[in-house]
Amino acid sequence: MDSFPQDAISLNEALQIQRKYTLNLYADLPTPLWTPASVPYLAHINPPLWELGHIAWFQEYFVLRQPLANGAGSLLPSCRAYADTLFNSNTVAHNDRWTNRYPPRVEVLNYMQAVMTRLCEVFQCGVQAEVEDGYANGLHKRHAYLMLAHEDMHQEALVMTLAALNLAVPIFVPHPRAQYEAARDIEFAGGAIELGRHDAQRFHFDNELPPMLAYVRPFSIASQPVTATEFADFQASADYQNQNCWSAAGNGWRVSQRNPAFELKTTCPGFAAMHVNFFTAEAYCRAANRRLPTEAEWEFAAVNSPEFWSSVGDVWEWTASPFTPYVGFKPGIYTEYSEPWFHTHQVLKGASFATHPRMKYPQYRNFFKPERADMFCGFRTCLVG
Repeated sequence: MDSFPQDAISLNEALQIQRKYTLNLYADLPTPLWTPASVPYLAHINPPLWELGHIAWFQEYFVLRQPLANGAGSLLPSCRAYADTLFNSNTVAHNDRWTNRYPPRVEVLNYMQAVMTRLCEVFQCGVQAEVEDGYANGLHKRHAYLMLAHEDMHQEALVMTLAALNLAVPIFVPHPRAQYEAARDIEFAGGAIELGRHDAQRFHFDNELPPMLAYVRPFSIASQPVTATEFADFQASADYQNQNCWSAAGNGWRVSQRNPAFELKTTCPGFAAMHVNFFTAEAYCRAANRRLPTEAEWEFAAVNSPEFWSSVGDVWEWTASPFTPYVGFKPGIYTEYSEPWFHTHQVLKGASFATHPRMKYPQYRNFFKPERADMFCGFRTCLVG
């Protein structure tokens, strides 16, 4: 796991490396797709030009414009008059991101560079430690880490967009690994775990806080995610059509086939099944007389078993747990990140091949609606008992 950098120099270096990677992801984008109106409309992606503008807007808004950051006592205006109108994800409706009028691509890239230049100047002032009453004349670590994590997530979102548009993933993006050993069950005696506790990790999303004590009963979990071959066999079997293998919501999805295009694009033998939604993962488990792990079980295995943790990182893994707040939850500085999605989304754990190593840590809580399968998501199973 790559940790978040501690000092201003390391933060600046990380940001520069991160930005080069982001722009390289876009380097071979077909020219028509730089025009938002020319991008096929899909509910789970954003136009690439909007993604870039939003990355710059987010960094400027949370690091350069906030009252605690700029010392002005109030929110500063953007360095670009159009930024709030076009790139604020909280106020710009998803549909509008295709139809709004944008400046030329070069101007959006110039906006990104202008924000980057100002960030570098702020880094030169140093980084202030985490304090209750904010900071002055420097960059607050909490804001800096959020800025890095946000761009990390949007890098993976762009790779997802490329896959959704049937475009090639750049060769420098890590690829999934083949599983050369058959999965077996790893047994755990269970016990107490403090969910969200990660002493070595310097950054926490608000939904990981405060750490919450949970008790896990003895359980056994597969040492590998379900493979594409195993999942394809299930899809071809009578069990896939057997409504008793599906939940009521899952049956509704299966009958309507709302999202068939993403069901199991990855069919290479030995690789983890990918683009599998929660409903189908749940049905697979029932057909195999297995079950999905709970979030607490998954995290317990990850922090207590090097063997388990070494198998993580090819696909995000669905859990049986709804996305809910920990006891005592308080929204963080990015108030829209978690709270609006509680109780309607499902928790995924781990990381995918496209996830930045900085974001791969056992306590990370990814979350998506159960019908979604466009992410690089799969699952592993537990013994029933």
